[in-house]
Amino acid sequence: MLYVVADNGYAISVRAEDQSPAPISEMVRGFRGLAITKVDGTDYFAVRKEGAAGHRPGARREGPGLIHAKVTRPYSHSAADSQSKYRPREELLEEAEHDRSSSWSTSC
Repeated sequence: MLYVVADNGYAISVRAEDQSPAPISEMVRGFRGLAITKVDGTDYFAVRKEGAAGHRPGARREGPGLIHAKVTRPYSHSAADSQSKYRPREELLEEAEHDRSSSWSTSC
């Protein structure tokens, strides 16, 4: 079993750190046998590599795995949510620029 958490750092209208006691990869650390991997979720190739490396039949890891992927959130959570009200303009611009210049979009 492989769990993938796409963590954009926000819940609806609030930073995840203001709503959750800790990042998901820390909250599940006590689950016996759970292999936890943190990865830059904006790097397509890194995610693909981590997903395939230890979570296929015959791999070294046995038992469940969790990939904690840090990703961007280029759009509001829903039509009723306007992230420009609670996210700094600079942060939104930085994420938009990263999205345009990602390794996936420039290599294809």
